[in-house]
Amino acid sequence: MRLARRDRLHQAVVLDPDEARRLFASIAEFATPVMIRIECADRLTRTFNDIEEFLAYENDRPSEIRAISFESHRTSGRWATVEIENTRVGDNIAISLEGDGVDVEKTSKAIDAQIASMKPAYAVFTEWAAYLFPLLIVIGIWAAGS
Repeated sequence: MRLARRDRLHQAVVLDPDEARRLFASIAEFATPVMIRIECADRLTRTFNDIEEFLAYENDRPSEIRAISFESHRTSGRWATVEIENTRVGDNIAISLEGDGVDVEKTSKAIDAQIASMKPAYAVFTEWAAYLFPLLIVIGIWAAGS
């Protein structure tokens, strides 16, 4: 049986070198070869065929990374893509997988765990800020009127 997953998520993400290596390895275990494509502030797209080559990239201000994509090529009927965008609005993570049932399920769970582990500790505050700030304004207006 063939399975596919197409999903978009919204989550704060910190992609440190160890997390990048683990995500690369999870996708490589599912389908190879894997390449990393980054879209940068200078409007150029850079492609790396090796995780260490990517990690050596100097992420300086003029060419800082705005989006990153880990992509496996369509080989042997399976492929995977995980895209992470540097945005505060809307969904910033896209996951696409296609292949044999058991392999897709296993890789999907591994990627979900990987993304969950990239969530920074401060994310709890950023998630609640959208609700808390308007509530504090309403309480402030109510308190001022009393």
